[in-house]
Amino acid sequence: MMNFALCASLWFLCLLSSSALFEDFEDPISFEGHPDRADQVCVKVIGMKSRTPGGKVNRSGIGAWLHFTPEGGERASKSVEGGSSWNTERRPCGLLFDMGGAEKGDLEVAWPGSGGQVWNALLDVRAGEDVIVPEIPCNYKGFATMAEFDACLDPALRDLRDAWAIGDDLRNRLRESMRIAWMGAHPAYRISS
Repeated sequence: MMNFALCASLWFLCLLSSSALFEDFEDPISFEGHPDRADQVCVKVIGMKSRTPGGKVNRSGIGAWLHFTPEGGERASKSVEGGSSWNTERRPCGLLFDMGGAEKGDLEVAWPGSGGQVWNALLDVRAGEDVIVPEIPCNYKGFATMAEFDACLDPALRDLRDAWAIGDDLRNRLRESMRIAWMGAHPAYRISS
């Protein structure tokens, strides 16, 4: 009887500690906005190597390029570099992008890879928003049809959800953003079954 109670207590403690470990990931699309950064967007990327089947980039996202375009504004690009603490777990804010007075903008992340860059997108990022973008191993520029792209994207997003990296809101937002980005990269797209 005592062993059962002890095991049950330890299981509960393990559950608590694992949820604390991933508290940023329950639905990391948006932390609370920061009034002092109302004209900026803060972006943190998370590589998913060893966390999901398709993950290839280290947790800090070193080597990723972030491209942010405020609505009606100029595109700004920044890279994630090693040797700094900008993307640590204790610091929720990663790279800052100015909005230039715009209310929203679009983010693209070019993840490094041995076969070339893998492009991900998150659209309609709002001014003052802090976002965490996990690596999705599906290049929206690299699939010939929407059906082929969806066959990569949907399982990858499910893997991220199963790894506690994203919640349902972020999953839906990433899926919609990635599909719109795919259509933009394939103007004469066709949907095949």
